[in-house]
Amino acid sequence: MPKRVSFEHDQADSTALLAELASVIAHDVRTPVRHIGQFLEFYERELEAGNTTQAAAHFDIVKDSVSRVSDMLDGIVTYARLGRGLDEPTEVNLKKLAASAFERAMMSEERSNAVLDYRGNEACIGHDVRIQEMFVHLFENALVHTPKDEDLTVRVDVYRGEQDTHIEIRDNGPGIPDGYEKIIFDMFQKGGKREEEDKPVGGLGLPLARRIARLHGGDLTLERQSGAGADKPASVFVVTLPNSEILT
Repeated sequence: MPKRVSFEHDQADSTALLAELASVIAHDVRTPVRHIGQFLEFYERELEAGNTTQAAAHFDIVKDSVSRVSDMLDGIVTYARLGRGLDEPTEVNLKKLAASAFERAMMSEERSNAVLDYRGNEACIGHDVRIQEMFVHLFENALVHTPKDEDLTVRVDVYRGEQDTHIEIRDNGPGIPDGYEKIIFDMFQKGGKREEEDKPVGGLGLPLARRIARLHGGDLTLERQSGAGADKPASVFVVTLPNSEILT
């Protein structure tokens, strides 16, 4: 029998969440903080020596590091608070949420040559705002890693099993490179290469998407399926969301 969905899953994993955030702060945030101290020393040294041009270059690195730390801390707070203040789950229309999310992602990435192909069931139980955010993060991931001069089709297949609703998201883009499967859901990790090399790749999109799925008692995983050729397996994101008595 399908179980009744609630958003108590976030409270149950509080210990794991604290451990995850502590690890992120210890490793990812510590690096730019260390750069701030190091390059402030370099800045002061060059300034005392009268090398103002080199001093300014060091100070630019300090400013970039401060900005990066600020963005990372904002992201950590967002990640930690994601499950707070949510209403009880209700029936939502996945097709409408996906369509709205795709429009948002297209605007965010300034794309016009991408289409959404939605197939399958539309009804699901969850928090509409959070599920839409999950779709946005997954769609942005596809758009970010596909060159803007290439047409992109993002396909969403939804089917309802006995216990869970399964959502598969695939596209005709380059996919996730081999070896990245274990880190793409880690905070601030890179999952590929942007078209524009000067833009940061690492972020919170996929970790936030997975966290939203887990808040619903489900999960988000990456699977490899046969794609354009034997040497290019398709990267398929699979979301599972538990069914509810409401839909029985």
